[in-house]
Amino acid sequence: MNKKVSKISIGITALIYILACGYIGYCMAQCADVWFNGNYILTFAAVLPFWAAVIILHIIMHELGHFVFGRLTGYSFKSFRIFNLMWQKDSDGKIRLYKFSIAGTAGQCLMVPPELKDGDMPYVLYNLGGVAFNLLLAAVGMAVSALFPASIAELYGKIICVMGITLALENGLPLPGITNDGGNLLSLSKSKEARRSLWIQMMGVLMLAEGKRVREFPSEWFNMPDDLHLKNRMEAVMAVYVCNRLIDEHNFEDAQQYIDSLMNKKTAIVQIHMDLLKTDALFCELIGNCDPQKVEAYATNELISFWKTMQTHPSVIRTQYAYQKIYKKDARQAAKAIELFEKCSKTYPYPCEVTAERELIAIADEKSDVSLLRGAIVK
Repeated sequence: MNKKVSKISIGITALIYILACGYIGYCMAQCADVWFNGNYILTFAAVLPFWAAVIILHIIMHELGHFVFGRLTGYSFKSFRIFNLMWQKDSDGKIRLYKFSIAGTAGQCLMVPPELKDGDMPYVLYNLGGVAFNLLLAAVGMAVSALFPASIAELYGKIICVMGITLALENGLPLPGITNDGGNLLSLSKSKEARRSLWIQMMGVLMLAEGKRVREFPSEWFNMPDDLHLKNRMEAVMAVYVCNRLIDEHNFEDAQQYIDSLMNKKTAIVQIHMDLLKTDALFCELIGNCDPQKVEAYATNELISFWKTMQTHPSVIRTQYAYQKIYKKDARQAAKAIELFEKCSKTYPYPCEVTAERELIAIADEKSDVSLLRGAIVK
């Protein structure tokens, strides 16, 4: 994705929030003059906690909308996440609480889709559900504001309404370079292949929760999209799946070649997935030739900054560990990475992924031991 286009999309989103906050600020100023004798600090203290609560409420409503509309179209519940708290229905049918977060997302409701019919699946209502529920709550806020004029309830109603519209626009506008419901819906509308890709992604989450590793997923799921299909956001995810499977099969050479190829193409792979692929490519290089020039090319400042936002993901921690132990030869930082890995693994929702990452950590240890042995022989 063109970085200039992405910056324009981010600018549009920022403008939406600036206008929303500006309008609420204007309403707060009026409120201060009418109900708080011009005391803006008291007004701010009375409104800020409510404003924060409204944002959280809208996030919950957004994910609830996906759940309700998903259920109406044949989906079944899998997990519901708000910030880093995730309630997941495990393979035994029990719902358990885990800690899990994804950079750039405040919540997520994952559902198990119905079986494909003629290679297709329902997708419109499920993707529109979040926006619809934000607008529904916005309508409630508008009604409260109209029913209680000249009171603080009017301001509260306006906050509910404005934030609902703001979140609906943020999630509903299919802006290029930004992953949201509107963009997903646009990508899904273009082809059956895109909808099949979504189906595979959702079924993959189900299989992970049931204890199956990526290398155990049906082999027919893993076909590398051609250059044309890589330009569709949903279909491009299958390229990520192919690389993930190769890593889990310990076919590091092919995985690195695929990732290098994807890095040099114009694709619709979203940034978080591309950064995770780069993280895996770095790991492949670390346990392979460990060419300093290539390691530095992968381990950019941007990628290291990305790692800081993904400190609960075992694959990221695994590569940090290998990077510190094999390349930096910093035993202290490597030990910190292992400590973090063990901490996160206790609350991570997919134990099979933790098992897979432990295998990769062991491979990194073997590489480090061989490097130390070679160093001792040279001396």
